[in-house]
Amino acid sequence: MSRKNTKDLVAVLGNVYFKGVYDSAKHFIQEVALLHSTRISAVGGEQRLNDANTSVEVGVSDFNGTQVPSDFRGLIRGLAVRYGKLTKTNNPDPTAISPATINFSSKRSDFPAWLRNSEIVIKASGVEAMRMRVEEFLTAADKDEVPSEWAKEFEKTIKVTGGQDIELYLNTAKGATLDADNWEFIQLVIYGLKFGDRKTM
Repeated sequence: MSRKNTKDLVAVLGNVYFKGVYDSAKHFIQEVALLHSTRISAVGGEQRLNDANTSVEVGVSDFNGTQVPSDFRGLIRGLAVRYGKLTKTNNPDPTAISPATINFSSKRSDFPAWLRNSEIVIKASGVEAMRMRVEEFLTAADKDEVPSEWAKEFEKTIKVTGGQDIELYLNTAKGATLDADNWEFIQLVIYGLKFGDRKTM
Protein backbone atom coordinates (compact mmCIF):
# COMPACT_ATOMS: atom_id res chain seq x y z
CA MET A 1 0.00 0.00 0.00
CA SER A 2 1.42 3.41 -0.94
CA ARG A 3 1.79 5.92 1.87
CA LYS A 4 -0.40 8.99 1.94
CA ASN A 5 1.60 12.19 1.76
CA THR A 6 0.77 15.32 3.75
CA LYS A 7 -0.90 16.91 0.73
CA ASP A 8 -3.30 13.94 0.43
CA LEU A 9 -4.09 14.06 4.15
CA VAL A 10 -4.74 17.81 4.09
CA ALA A 11 -7.10 17.33 1.15
CA VAL A 12 -9.07 14.68 3.08
CA LEU A 13 -9.01 16.89 6.16
CA GLY A 14 -10.59 19.85 4.36
CA ASN A 15 -12.85 18.06 1.89
CA VAL A 16 -14.19 15.16 3.96
CA TYR A 17 -13.63 15.14 7.72
CA PHE A 18 -13.64 18.87 8.50
CA LYS A 19 -15.42 20.26 5.46
CA GLY A 20 -16.44 23.87 6.08
CA VAL A 21 -14.28 23.98 9.22
CA TYR A 22 -10.68 23.64 8.03
CA ASP A 23 -9.45 26.58 5.94
CA SER A 24 -5.81 26.62 4.80
CA ALA A 25 -5.82 30.43 4.95
CA LYS A 26 -6.91 30.45 8.59
CA HIS A 27 -5.34 27.28 10.00
CA PHE A 28 -1.88 25.76 10.34
CA ILE A 29 -1.11 22.03 10.02
CA GLN A 30 1.06 20.11 12.49
CA GLU A 31 2.20 16.48 12.68
CA VAL A 32 1.14 14.69 15.88
CA ALA A 33 2.54 11.65 17.71
CA LEU A 34 0.49 10.52 20.72
CA LEU A 35 2.40 8.21 23.04
CA HIS A 36 1.05 5.66 25.49
CA SER A 37 3.22 3.15 27.39
CA THR A 38 2.19 0.72 30.10
CA ARG A 39 3.12 -2.54 31.77
CA ILE A 40 1.26 -5.61 30.56
CA SER A 41 -0.22 -6.80 33.83
CA ALA A 42 -2.69 -9.43 32.61
CA VAL A 43 -3.34 -11.57 29.55
CA GLY A 44 -6.31 -13.52 28.25
CA GLY A 45 -9.03 -11.59 26.44
CA GLU A 46 -9.26 -7.85 25.94
CA GLN A 47 -7.18 -5.69 28.29
CA ARG A 48 -7.52 -1.91 28.50
CA LEU A 49 -4.25 -0.07 28.01
CA ASN A 50 -5.55 3.38 28.99
CA ASP A 51 -8.32 4.13 31.47
CA ALA A 52 -9.61 6.72 33.94
CA ASN A 53 -6.37 6.38 35.93
CA THR A 54 -4.14 7.26 32.98
CA SER A 55 -2.42 10.60 33.44
CA VAL A 56 -0.32 12.75 31.15
CA GLU A 57 3.36 12.10 31.84
CA VAL A 58 6.28 12.91 29.57
CA GLY A 59 7.71 9.73 28.07
CA VAL A 60 4.81 7.64 29.36
CA SER A 61 1.46 8.90 28.05
CA ASP A 62 -0.10 11.87 26.26
CA PHE A 63 -3.59 10.76 27.34
CA ASN A 64 -5.62 12.26 30.16
CA GLY A 65 -7.68 9.23 31.10
CA THR A 66 -8.89 8.12 27.69
CA GLN A 67 -9.03 11.64 26.27
CA VAL A 68 -6.72 13.02 23.61
CA PRO A 69 -5.27 16.52 24.19
CA SER A 70 -7.89 19.28 24.06
CA ASP A 71 -6.19 21.05 21.13
CA PHE A 72 -6.29 17.99 18.85
CA ARG A 73 -8.55 18.56 15.84
CA GLY A 74 -7.51 16.38 12.96
CA LEU A 75 -6.82 12.82 11.84
CA ILE A 76 -5.14 9.67 13.15
CA ARG A 77 -3.36 7.97 10.27
CA GLY A 78 -1.06 5.27 11.65
CA LEU A 79 0.48 3.41 14.55
CA ALA A 80 3.78 1.96 15.75
CA VAL A 81 3.85 -0.77 18.43
CA ARG A 82 6.87 -1.50 20.64
CA TYR A 83 7.68 -4.05 23.32
CA GLY A 84 10.08 -3.93 26.24
CA LYS A 85 10.95 -5.92 29.33
CA LEU A 86 12.87 -5.51 32.56
CA THR A 87 14.19 -8.29 34.77
CA LYS A 88 12.31 -8.85 38.02
CA THR A 89 15.64 -9.36 39.82
CA ASN A 90 16.19 -6.29 42.01
CA ASN A 91 12.91 -4.86 40.67
CA PRO A 92 10.31 -6.44 42.97
CA ASP A 93 7.73 -3.62 42.69
CA PRO A 94 6.51 -3.13 39.10
CA THR A 95 4.51 -0.03 40.07
CA ALA A 96 7.81 1.70 40.88
CA ILE A 97 9.05 1.23 37.31
CA SER A 98 8.35 4.08 34.89
CA PRO A 99 7.73 2.91 31.31
CA ALA A 100 9.77 5.97 30.27
CA THR A 101 12.90 4.13 31.45
CA ILE A 102 12.29 0.98 29.37
CA ASN A 103 14.19 0.28 26.14
CA PHE A 104 11.40 -0.51 23.68
CA SER A 105 11.81 -2.40 20.42
CA SER A 106 9.63 -2.69 17.32
CA LYS A 107 11.64 -5.64 15.97
CA ARG A 108 9.51 -8.74 15.38
CA SER A 109 12.05 -11.14 16.87
CA ASP A 110 12.02 -9.24 20.19
CA PHE A 111 8.28 -9.85 20.70
CA PRO A 112 6.98 -13.03 22.35
CA ALA A 113 4.83 -15.17 20.04
CA TRP A 114 1.64 -14.61 22.07
CA LEU A 115 2.00 -10.83 21.70
CA ARG A 116 2.72 -10.97 17.95
CA ASN A 117 -0.52 -12.91 17.55
CA SER A 118 -2.57 -10.60 19.75
CA GLU A 119 -4.60 -7.62 18.49
CA ILE A 120 -4.45 -3.88 19.03
CA VAL A 121 -7.94 -2.35 19.16
CA ILE A 122 -8.67 1.38 19.00
CA LYS A 123 -12.12 2.67 19.89
CA ALA A 124 -13.08 6.28 19.13
CA SER A 125 -15.98 7.61 21.24
CA GLY A 126 -16.92 4.02 22.08
CA VAL A 127 -16.98 2.81 18.45
CA GLU A 128 -14.33 0.38 17.20
CA ALA A 129 -12.22 2.27 14.67
CA MET A 130 -9.33 -0.16 14.15
CA ARG A 131 -8.48 -3.79 14.97
CA MET A 132 -5.24 -5.32 13.72
CA ARG A 133 -2.84 -8.02 14.79
CA VAL A 134 0.32 -6.77 16.51
CA GLU A 135 2.37 -8.65 13.90
CA GLU A 136 1.22 -6.13 11.27
CA PHE A 137 2.99 -3.26 13.04
CA LEU A 138 6.39 -4.90 13.52
CA THR A 139 9.63 -4.53 11.59
CA ALA A 140 11.92 -7.32 10.45
CA ALA A 141 15.07 -5.43 11.43
CA ASP A 142 16.16 -2.44 13.47
CA LYS A 143 15.34 0.84 11.74
CA ASP A 144 17.46 3.98 11.59
CA GLU A 145 14.55 6.16 10.46
CA VAL A 146 12.21 7.93 12.86
CA PRO A 147 9.19 5.72 13.66
CA SER A 148 6.76 7.94 11.72
CA GLU A 149 8.58 6.90 8.53
CA TRP A 150 7.87 3.18 8.98
CA ALA A 151 4.77 3.16 11.20
CA LYS A 152 1.85 1.14 9.87
CA GLU A 153 -0.51 3.44 8.02
CA PHE A 154 -4.24 2.77 8.32
CA GLU A 155 -6.33 2.13 5.22
CA LYS A 156 -8.81 4.70 6.53
CA THR A 157 -7.92 7.66 8.72
CA ILE A 158 -9.78 8.31 11.98
CA LYS A 159 -11.31 11.71 12.72
CA VAL A 160 -10.37 13.15 16.13
CA THR A 161 -11.58 16.21 18.00
CA GLY A 162 -10.09 17.68 21.18
CA GLY A 163 -11.09 15.90 24.38
CA GLN A 164 -12.52 12.93 22.46
CA ASP A 165 -12.25 9.50 24.07
CA ILE A 166 -9.77 7.22 22.33
CA GLU A 167 -9.61 3.85 24.06
CA LEU A 168 -6.67 1.52 23.50
CA TYR A 169 -6.96 -2.23 24.02
CA LEU A 170 -4.73 -5.28 23.75
CA ASN A 171 -6.72 -8.39 22.86
CA THR A 172 -4.40 -11.22 23.85
CA ALA A 173 -4.17 -14.66 22.34
CA LYS A 174 -5.69 -17.68 24.09
CA GLY A 175 -3.12 -19.51 26.18
CA ALA A 176 -0.86 -16.46 26.52
CA THR A 177 1.29 -16.34 29.65
CA LEU A 178 3.45 -13.55 30.95
CA ASP A 179 7.22 -13.95 31.32
CA ALA A 180 8.03 -15.43 34.73
CA ASP A 181 11.41 -13.66 34.93
CA ASN A 182 10.64 -10.24 33.47
CA TRP A 183 8.13 -7.41 33.73
CA GLU A 184 6.72 -6.79 30.25
CA PHE A 185 5.72 -3.45 28.72
CA ILE A 186 3.98 -2.24 25.57
CA GLN A 187 4.17 1.14 23.90
CA LEU A 188 1.87 2.57 21.23
CA VAL A 189 2.72 5.67 19.20
CA ILE A 190 -0.29 7.01 17.29
CA TYR A 191 0.52 9.26 14.36
CA GLY A 192 -1.71 11.93 12.94
CA LEU A 193 -2.22 15.44 11.71
CA LYS A 194 -3.88 18.29 13.54
CA PHE A 195 -4.82 21.85 12.65
CA GLY A 196 -5.16 25.01 14.69
CA ASP A 197 -5.92 28.69 14.25
CA ARG A 198 -3.18 30.83 12.77
CA LYS A 199 -2.24 33.58 15.18
CA THR A 200 -2.47 37.09 13.77
CA MET A 201 -0.17 39.86 14.96
